[in-house]
Amino acid sequence: MPALRPSFIGLALTLAILPLAAAAAANPVAPYRHPVAGPVLKVENVSLDMGNATLTFTGEYAPLSVEGRAIGLFLSGRGTLVYTSAYPAEAPVFTRNLKEWTPLTAGTTVKGPSATIAFKEARILGSGLPLPAWQGAAGGDLGKVMEEHAKVFDSLFAYDPAQGLALQAANAGSGPFAVAELGDGTSHWVYGLDLAERRLESLAWVEPDRLHSLRGGEAFCLIPLSSQPVQWDPHRGPGPLAYQIRDLEVDLTTADNTNALLRVKETLAAGVAGHRLLRFDLKRTFVATKGLRYLEVTRVSDGEGRDLPFDQAKEHLVVQLGAPTQPGRAIILRFEYGGGFLLRPGADSYWELAVGENWYPTFETFAGENFTFHGTVRTGGGWTAQLPGELVRRDKEGALERIETRSTSPISMVCILGGNYHLAEETRDGLTVHIATYASELGAARKVLMDQTFAVIGYYKPFLGPFPFKDFSVVEKHAWGYGQAPAGMMFITQEAFNQQMYHHHLEEAAQGLGADVNLGVMKSMDVRHVFAHEIAHQYWGYVVKMPSAEEQWLTEAFADYCASLYDRDYKGKGYFKSDINAYFTKANWSSNMAPIPLANALLMKEESLRFSHRQNLLYAKGPALLASLHQELGDEVFLTWLKSIQSNFRWNFTSTRRIFELLTFITKKDYAPFVDRYYWGLEVPPNRN
Repeated sequence: MPALRPSFIGLALTLAILPLAAAAAANPVAPYRHPVAGPVLKVENVSLDMGNATLTFTGEYAPLSVEGRAIGLFLSGRGTLVYTSAYPAEAPVFTRNLKEWTPLTAGTTVKGPSATIAFKEARILGSGLPLPAWQGAAGGDLGKVMEEHAKVFDSLFAYDPAQGLALQAANAGSGPFAVAELGDGTSHWVYGLDLAERRLESLAWVEPDRLHSLRGGEAFCLIPLSSQPVQWDPHRGPGPLAYQIRDLEVDLTTADNTNALLRVKETLAAGVAGHRLLRFDLKRTFVATKGLRYLEVTRVSDGEGRDLPFDQAKEHLVVQLGAPTQPGRAIILRFEYGGGFLLRPGADSYWELAVGENWYPTFETFAGENFTFHGTVRTGGGWTAQLPGELVRRDKEGALERIETRSTSPISMVCILGGNYHLAEETRDGLTVHIATYASELGAARKVLMDQTFAVIGYYKPFLGPFPFKDFSVVEKHAWGYGQAPAGMMFITQEAFNQQMYHHHLEEAAQGLGADVNLGVMKSMDVRHVFAHEIAHQYWGYVVKMPSAEEQWLTEAFADYCASLYDRDYKGKGYFKSDINAYFTKANWSSNMAPIPLANALLMKEESLRFSHRQNLLYAKGPALLASLHQELGDEVFLTWLKSIQSNFRWNFTSTRRIFELLTFITKKDYAPFVDRYYWGLEVPPNRN
């Protein structure tokens, strides 16, 4: 399964803003980090409306400004904020999240479920919307209260309203941006309204992060309870796309497999005009066994090599462009950074810059990546690296091992893995399969693994089209129980390699060759199904891409159902029937928790429950929808639909709405009611198995 970018609980760190030597003097965000408080006034029963939130307050407040411009308010007294989720699909999720994490129970309004939050202090920051200038008598000194408030909210992981304020102020045509930080001394909340970048309105709970702390301070993280779209309709597809990476070049060098230097070049396409600041997701903090490590940007430059001002903070990077964006005009940016962020899980002999880890500058929405790719990696200690793309060369550069790859077809979510790997390869019909085994040679199991890989790839060709890559790597992960599918690659854990060796030994024993049979090798997952699932992701994930987390079923459900089709034709109809019945059983366990598009928004304190319900929605209810359609349509029409999706949206993003419009075109039947009832709704379709 392609990994999903972390969207909520993360490390929460109390970090000082480090000086940025290359661009500190021109840092475009710095002024917004230190708003100036004005005279304190006393007010009574005042109110403020922001989107689907209404704030009322009695007490003292101070206006906040940046360079003479009103930018916010700080409140101390008694107040409430009433937040309503007016997004119907979110109602069961918001209600459950609120109950799971907070002391509140959702109220009922005509617009949807609501939360009424009482607070004693609040900091409201906003740009692009009118802020009230409440009148009242002179008040006291709020300095101490503001200082205590900042201890919590300034230590939130990946939360930096200063960057949002700077972007809204600098980018022509941007909608308003606002946050309200609320606290009552024991519980804390963040309300957000962002029409400048994301077009979302949100409510989050502030949770102490008891697993991580830094320098003796308390740490905090945000738990998103609600995230509702504003001025766009998810039923019609993803929101507007402001930027997209169209070409990515990565050059990484590590001599000790801990410290790395990276040079990244990105070519961007802009869908908006007049923007001067761009914000990227860029992972900065890495959790090592002994403490934390950091990725530090040292330079950002444009296509002509001119230095650009930037701000790196809280897992984001803001870059100030030399000229405003214009649709149709490419933006070329170069980034240089380094640090000791190559981590070895469990002190093993490998490191990984993972799928979705944001180790290169990217955008929050998956649709922000659709790029051709060129990568070069140099590793020391005899270690070899694995990365996507057609192999250009694998050789030495001085004492370092070097690999260079290139993809002329647009991919996304790049990963790099380096370690003590041994390589084998074989070419059949123009496709080269590389198998990388951890810490040991592949041995006699090579033929079994090669045959399995080529068999699955060959199976998909008639109804999904030719395999999309000329090189495909199967890489052993020194772990248990999962598979993952980067572009042109498949990571699979030790079961695959141990099981294949086990069966090889069985074959030898059957032939009287006297081989030892390791009866201790236990089957903990269906390896052939995982092979088929991860290989299917090369079609459902990279040829046809998901534009957002809400559309993840387009990759997971379709990949898993294709794997079940492989089970049917290679393992028998009994396996297929078992797969289908399991889909419906698991779908019924979790269908009332959330609709499929909000599977990733459902949060539980118990991670195993969250994992199970998410899996059941994306990997069971999603395939159950496909099974029900397959049973209705029959093989010919259903497989024609799958092939048509691949050909119509080849090397691009699509949406649930568009693929069902395609099915309507093929069958002349309206499937909108099916989508509303089973995909956006909580019901499970009939199983005719």
